Amino acid sequence: MSVYFLDGKVLRGKLLKAFTYEIMLEVERDGKQVEVTVFKGAVKYII
Repeated sequence: MSVYFLDGKVLRGKLLKAFTYEIMLEVERDGKQVEVTVFKGAVKYII
């Protein structure tokens, strides 16, 4: 999935969990899979 932020940046990854105020994604950083927490208030839209 692709997460588009209010500032125009994009984060692509696999959805792990969705909570009330945040989303947990698994993204690739430097060849490794890393879990990232994204706050829903910073998200413009998700594809």
